[in-house]
Amino acid sequence: MWQFPASKWITLKLVLLITSGVMVLQARPLSSMSYGDSYGESGNELVDAFRILQSVPAGKQILERAEKNWGATGFDELVEHFELGEVSRTDAVLTRHFNAKTGVERRERQVKVILKRDQPLLDLALDMAHELTHAVSPPSWDPYDPELTPGKYLAAALEAPGGEVEAVYMECRVGLELSIQRKILIPRCKRYLSRDRMALDREKIKKDFYRVGSWKKEVQKQLGHEQARFPLLSEDAPKLFSSTGGAPYPVSLIREFHQLNQVACENARKRANARSLASVNDSMVRRCQSF
Repeated sequence: MWQFPASKWITLKLVLLITSGVMVLQARPLSSMSYGDSYGESGNELVDAFRILQSVPAGKQILERAEKNWGATGFDELVEHFELGEVSRTDAVLTRHFNAKTGVERRERQVKVILKRDQPLLDLALDMAHELTHAVSPPSWDPYDPELTPGKYLAAALEAPGGEVEAVYMECRVGLELSIQRKILIPRCKRYLSRDRMALDREKIKKDFYRVGSWKKEVQKQLGHEQARFPLLSEDAPKLFSSTGGAPYPVSLIREFHQLNQVACENARKRANARSLASVNDSMVRRCQSF
């Protein structure tokens, strides 16, 4: 049993994986002629990626949102929120400070964007646009919501503002504008272009996220009665995979939900114990007992 002094603040941390990665289709490497001499000269690949984004309207828009969200001015301050790693993802750490004596709780949310190292500069810029879409959007779900379910988590992660559909749409908007500006090929977004290659099909992006192939029965089993909320769930061959989960997004997101639920439930038990309450009186613990 966990015991806490009643007069102390209890800090409970939960690391939230906002996004699980990048698209399967990768852009081809660019020659030094593709972008001209204005890129790749700063000695900092993150700054070079910022410059690429700033050169087109969609990229400039997402950078302005990031500056406003983080109170940053210019690349030097923005870069503090990024680091390079094995895969591209966005992590958030939610910290709950709970005073067991007064019952007062306050929360802090810190976001860090990790971008895959050792990839072509264009891919880095597109990953940046994708991850920034997640990072600058307010959370669409609460990990401590007693009513949170796998289906609600899946729908929020994919379709809510700042979710995967919007993130791919934003990275492909940037890619489309760069392809027009620089007359280069962006293979990773080609599938979502209109016939005249001047617009993007958001609905096709959405449908691709629900292509799970042979995982369909397992996903339906995990969703239970909630599967009715996902009419686009398809046995068609997957097109988009989570880079961290190594599976189609619905599969990886359901796994993430159970991992998140385990940590959130452990924190809920600690809190309930600190308040000397029976676990059955804590609605979050009741959610935990249902999984």
